[in-house]
Amino acid sequence: MEDDLDGGPVYYEDVAPTHVLQLPDSLKELKLDDEVAAVDRMLEYVMVPLTTTLRLEVTLQGYWERTREERIAKLVALCSKIPGARHIPLATLEFSSISRMVGWERYKPHSLDRDDLGHRRFDVSFDVDDEDKGPHSQYTRAVASGLDFRGTACLILDHCDHIGEADFFCIFAGMKDLREVSITSCQLKQVLGMVGIQSWKDRLRKEPNFVPAIAGPGALWPVLETMTIKTSYSLLMQCWPTLLRALEHRSKWRIDIKSLAIVVDSFPRDHIERCKADLKRFVRKVSIDVPHDWKWDPKHHH
Repeated sequence: MEDDLDGGPVYYEDVAPTHVLQLPDSLKELKLDDEVAAVDRMLEYVMVPLTTTLRLEVTLQGYWERTREERIAKLVALCSKIPGARHIPLATLEFSSISRMVGWERYKPHSLDRDDLGHRRFDVSFDVDDEDKGPHSQYTRAVASGLDFRGTACLILDHCDHIGEADFFCIFAGMKDLREVSITSCQLKQVLGMVGIQSWKDRLRKEPNFVPAIAGPGALWPVLETMTIKTSYSLLMQCWPTLLRALEHRSKWRIDIKSLAIVVDSFPRDHIERCKADLKRFVRKVSIDVPHDWKWDPKHHH
């Protein structure tokens, strides 16, 4: 479903569908590319099998005459209609950017090859008009609310745009079962800083509007035990003190990281063993790899 949008008002009557089409299990992918109200309405008329990848490209332009709150509410409603979004735990969630999320049905520790994660359940991206580019994270929070990430086992942050600290906590703190976080350079310092904070009580006390009431007072991701880092050697060294501090804190709080895999573009041979020894003070299993076929692209890493 693809339309040429002229930016004019789009209205849909709130009437329940009289007929719902059950799509065949043999359908591999369903792509819907339209404004948010149209996609939301379309998902009321079809039953999408769990074996079908649902690919949504949603624009808010055609819904522009509404308030931001109405657009956010419509985005939540749309995401809650994704098959299994609220009933079947999502094994792996990948953020390719702040406005694109991909869900996978399986989880494999330290996975760098998406082929071993099984079926891609959904691929959702949304487009915010240039005039409204400020609240990207608000829309991301809406998507998170609609999809319900609570059962997610692995979070992949791959070339994702920077997310403010408060928004980051709102989006990801509900992942109480998260076992692994996979990070590239863009989020490296931010995520390491977030997982190294023991308690959010003081911040919540000083800034009562910092996060909604659902945010817990304890450390972020209490059962996190695996971490994968893919970055450059120079950026890794810049973040090295933050990494060691986060690992030390988690170990001290008895919620330690048990397995750490680092993939870098280069690493002085005589330096690897010293770095491994530093890490093994806090982590049982450590690997540092320099793939020969990996070409570093600084354009995607800040």
